[in-house]
Amino acid sequence: MMNRRNFLAGALACLSFPRAAFAEAVTLADLMKDKKKYDGQEVTVTATVKSYYEKADFSSFLLFDKPIAISVYAGGMKGFSNEQRVTVTGTFYVQKRLGNRIMSNVVEAKSVTPA
Repeated sequence: MMNRRNFLAGALACLSFPRAAFAEAVTLADLMKDKKKYDGQEVTVTATVKSYYEKADFSSFLLFDKPIAISVYAGGMKGFSNEQRVTVTGTFYVQKRLGNRIMSNVVEAKSVTPA
């Protein structure tokens, strides 16, 4: 039987994992098919970078998997390139205000890694 100390240790261990470890892996087709289900949820998506744009403090790009594309905003992350295959973990929004722009079907990235 689990005692209180073991329970608390297990609960704390679960909390120490990064949130990205709990993001649901989905395809772009999944996101577009059921946008409302994923709106505001953390997801992990793997696809190809298109229309890459980089500024001093962020990058943005389309994440493309024929014929579907979504926008990605990656604050503080740079160094990617067009045609690069990446895995993005972040929060998906059907509509999100970023600065003075309103973006549709966008992932606000918490991490972007080569796939």
